[in-house]
Amino acid sequence: MGAIPAGYLINKYIPTKAIIDSDKLPLPSGIQNFLLLHGEKALSIVADTIKGMTAIYIVAYLGGVMSGGRFGLLIFPFVSPGLIHSGALIFVVLGHVFSVYVCGWGGRGFATAFGGFLFLMPKAAIVAVLVFIVAILFKKSIQFASIVTSWALPIIIWYFYRMNIPYQVAAVALAVLSLITHYKFLHPEISDERQ
Repeated sequence: MGAIPAGYLINKYIPTKAIIDSDKLPLPSGIQNFLLLHGEKALSIVADTIKGMTAIYIVAYLGGVMSGGRFGLLIFPFVSPGLIHSGALIFVVLGHVFSVYVCGWGGRGFATAFGGFLFLMPKAAIVAVLVFIVAILFKKSIQFASIVTSWALPIIIWYFYRMNIPYQVAAVALAVLSLITHYKFLHPEISDERQ
């Protein structure tokens, strides 16, 4: 499910500029200009966030169904729910980053990971949004804010959910993945041919 290019499909089939330019959507000119410049990116972020939330919800639902039935003894003596959820989150983000539907490279995975964490740990995710906003105001770069927020999230999770070790491990693993996916941002001197 993580490999489904939700942001790409939304932008392909919903003409953002046509909706914003139409007279049916009366917006102030500043907001309209912002949406014309960044509307497609905003739609991609929302679609990938919903994809992350939906994937983790499905895994949590299936884990609950299987634990209550005759398969319960097969699942929970060996794997905890936290381990199932955090493993699913890592695999959803990896599926998004290395999408088989978009020639092996989907996106950076930040929005998908945020959606999963928003479903699993809403308090930590909301604090992470505040960190993201402060980082954007400081540097005015989404890539910089994504990296800072990815590395702040394990600390935020530790503060709110100290006993959830699998979630903290998942947050650290995804923070390392964010460094890998933002490699070009961290090393602007490297051209596309050398990558």
